[in-house]
Amino acid sequence: MLRAYQQVCVACVERYGGSIHQYAGDGVLAYFGYPEAHDNDAERATLAGLDIAVGVKRLAADMRERGEPEIAVRIGVHTGLVVVGEMGSGEAREVHAIGETPNIAARIQGEATAGTLCVSAPTARLLNRRFQTRSLGCRPLKGVAKEIELFVVDAAHPASEERTAGQALPLIGRERELAHLEDCWARACRSQGQAVLVSGQGGIGKSRLLAAFRERDGDTRMAWRSIHCSPFYQNSALYPMIDLIERNIGRAGGASVPDRSAALRRALHAAGLADETSFSLIASLVGLGADHEAALRDLAPDQRRRRTLDTLIAWLNADARKQPLLVLVEDLHWIDASTRDLIGTLLERIADVPILLVLTFRPEFVPGWALHGHVSLLPLGPLTAEQSVVVAGGIMGAQVLPDDVVRQVVQRTDGVPLFVEELIKAIVEAQAVAGVDAALPNALGGQPAFEVPATLRDSLTARLDRLGDAKQVAQLASVLGREFDYAMLQAICDLPHADLEQKLAALNRAEIIHQRGVPPRSHYTFKHALIQEAAYDTLLKSTRTQVHQRAAESFVRSFPELEESRPELLAYHFSRALMPARAIEYWRRAGEIAVSRSGYSEAIAHLGAALEQLALLPDTPQRMATELALRVRIGPALLAIKGMSAPEAGENYERACTIADRLGDSAERFMAMWGDWIAKLTTGRLDASARRSDDLVALSQRLGQEEYVLQAHHSRWTNFFGMGDARITRADTQVGIRLYDPERHRHHRHVYGGHDPGVCACGVGANAAWLAGYPDEAMRLAARALAIGEEIEHPFSQSLAWFWATIAAFGTRDYALARNHAEALSQACGKHGFRQWSGLGMVVAGACRAMAGETGFGLKLVEQAVIEHRQFGPPNWTGILLTCAATAHVHAGDPAHALELLTEAIGISTKTGVGILRPEMQRLQTEVLLLAKQIDSMEAIARLEETTALARQQGALALEWRATLPLARLYAGLGNRDRARDLLRSKYAAFTEGFTLPDLIEGKRLLDELGSR
Repeated sequence: MLRAYQQVCVACVERYGGSIHQYAGDGVLAYFGYPEAHDNDAERATLAGLDIAVGVKRLAADMRERGEPEIAVRIGVHTGLVVVGEMGSGEAREVHAIGETPNIAARIQGEATAGTLCVSAPTARLLNRRFQTRSLGCRPLKGVAKEIELFVVDAAHPASEERTAGQALPLIGRERELAHLEDCWARACRSQGQAVLVSGQGGIGKSRLLAAFRERDGDTRMAWRSIHCSPFYQNSALYPMIDLIERNIGRAGGASVPDRSAALRRALHAAGLADETSFSLIASLVGLGADHEAALRDLAPDQRRRRTLDTLIAWLNADARKQPLLVLVEDLHWIDASTRDLIGTLLERIADVPILLVLTFRPEFVPGWALHGHVSLLPLGPLTAEQSVVVAGGIMGAQVLPDDVVRQVVQRTDGVPLFVEELIKAIVEAQAVAGVDAALPNALGGQPAFEVPATLRDSLTARLDRLGDAKQVAQLASVLGREFDYAMLQAICDLPHADLEQKLAALNRAEIIHQRGVPPRSHYTFKHALIQEAAYDTLLKSTRTQVHQRAAESFVRSFPELEESRPELLAYHFSRALMPARAIEYWRRAGEIAVSRSGYSEAIAHLGAALEQLALLPDTPQRMATELALRVRIGPALLAIKGMSAPEAGENYERACTIADRLGDSAERFMAMWGDWIAKLTTGRLDASARRSDDLVALSQRLGQEEYVLQAHHSRWTNFFGMGDARITRADTQVGIRLYDPERHRHHRHVYGGHDPGVCACGVGANAAWLAGYPDEAMRLAARALAIGEEIEHPFSQSLAWFWATIAAFGTRDYALARNHAEALSQACGKHGFRQWSGLGMVVAGACRAMAGETGFGLKLVEQAVIEHRQFGPPNWTGILLTCAATAHVHAGDPAHALELLTEAIGISTKTGVGILRPEMQRLQTEVLLLAKQIDSMEAIARLEETTALARQQGALALEWRATLPLARLYAGLGNRDRARDLLRSKYAAFTEGFTLPDLIEGKRLLDELGSR
């Protein structure tokens, strides 16, 4: 009986291309997809299971007729990844699948009832409409963490016979899109530069559309520049442009450095960029040695970055002036931040240049550029079912597939042309291997049938398995990424040159890869990212690790220029090779290069990866020192991109301080404590930030170097400004201004808070000066802060200069200047993504507009600013922002709303201890309450007396004077003109400048009205 049952199982399993791998009592374990994968292994397993169920029922009926005990079978099917290999030794060696998939299949079998077949949800999804299924709901399975939905398979639907097919790839259903591209090209040829943003999911036909446009246009005047973004280089600044340049001058490992340098110089000279700086900038970008660095010595990192972008754009424009140019940038969803900036700038400058810029990306990518009149969107949707049928017919060519097979392909590909192409090819190739007469029999009717591959991944895996020896080359190449060079592949491949060339040619013929050039200087691209991913997934993890290690070590040995030009590539391979110590060094180097170019997003990614690798090393003092060094380098980038009050920044510096306290005094400890100080300050923890500032002063004295003294004062002036003490703030900023040297302290902007200390000293000093009663000094310092920011060309420092200048101008009531500064601040924040300051720029711009007569629009801006700041702004600046907003509402005649804002601002000030502008808040609140008749004159006098006392305590003469004006009016209104006159006279005498500003003009007029004694 057992033998007869096992014979039924063997026959059914082998009929569908499976293999029996284990008998355990009356249990049978079968594999589908090993040793050879098929497009439809889930379907094969299900068909085999249904046949087994039918066969065992027949066997049970025969046994019943013979009077023997009846038997029944329960079958479970699950789909998943496994590692298959031999285990044991000698004659006892057996092939086993390692992983949870066989165990889950056994648990599913236990849930089936007698005579039925159960499959898991992953398998049911692969079966699609090929089978009749019923859901059993989610079931908990022993040893499985999550419940799995199970399905009973009742039967298989009939399928048609498979016949021979051919293959081709037409472009169908894109006539409108082609016409749009042709129209844009015609405009570009008339020097009306155009940009087209082509979006669509992977495989929808973006690249095919552009290829058809190029073929269809046939215009010999058209020059193309194709740029490709890569998932491996999302954090590599300007990698797509580097790749484009290298393709023109000779890729690394091909031409020699002198030859590449000469080619670069010729190309730049032809573009009218013959100056040494342009050559040095581009040579540095592509890693052509260090000789060119002398010409760049005087350029600050941000200036160098900007000029690099300008040079690249000038190069493209020069090419376009010679011949209309189409620049194609593919796969923007993998773009790096610097290339994104380059494209954004190019979009702003092509309006009168004969360039058509075509950008392709998947729907998840959101372009952040302003959509100018010359920029158009071209989304690619799925094809209709009829169009997909035509595509399938074009791929088959002279061959024919049954209508039912084509219909299933159309249903399962959802109108994605690449999916149609790959599935049809897989069917045709499988049929060619098996032969027409070898089609699988249908379990129910005995008619030949072929199951269409259910997913693209299944089809690609099957295609890879049919490549023979070339599959191993595809797998090795997949480790290098979607694009790779012959030289780099040869470095990790043991095959002789002739064999490797032969295997690559086979992959090219099979349309797995596309080839450009002739070996050994050829370049290859996997036809689709999914093909590369499928090849990569077929490698064992242990094998991947070994290949990544071989790649990393080979690149270091054979391509030394990569250590400077693309350290992140080496870091990536060392990380995947499970060699964290080596990976950390290259991630660190990549992060430092990114910081030097103000590529803060890339720096966060690189240094974050280094920290992840560091966590894999044993906990030793050396590891702690490395972690501290990494955290003080990633900190400024976090502050610039995430915001000074961002939790990520605070947690990073808190961890750095914990380590530094254990390791003792050092430069890194000072940097860590400084970052921890600013994180505490910007989250409104003034007491804690003041204590940390004291720590910095003490540590600067122990370290005994001037740069630490400067930064200790930096913390002090910021602290005391937040607390509202104008007098001490002004004194500390004066020390900072005296110590600051633009050249010696230029590196501080990359270490301490991501901004320049000279900009901060002048900016904070300007605001301390006007508060202390020195408005002329304030304007001079604000102007100097702006000048320093412009000179050093550091975006975050420039934004901070606009920030401080905006507050100073608004504080002195120069609303026209304040509006100009605020709008410049908003523009800078929008351009560079510094959203922590954008709320203040918007509120001042709105308040100034409201007070200039644009009341409706101005107040709308003010309200938007409050929302923006609550989401992104530092909490310690909320009081200032609400005070500015309240000023606008008071001027607009909306005291009720102003009172709400002032009450909140005073509450925040009381809770956090942030005292800046507290007297102004109290003065405005008192005046609004008096205007609304919620308090009388005597209570208003008491409140204003308290306000003037607080302002005097803070050394804020300007705010004391503002509170004195309404106080004097109240005294005069009560008949005490002498008291009013004395108050005004004594305070007016304290000023030595600013007599042409509104506050003092108003006070002098009131003093004159009160007359002399």
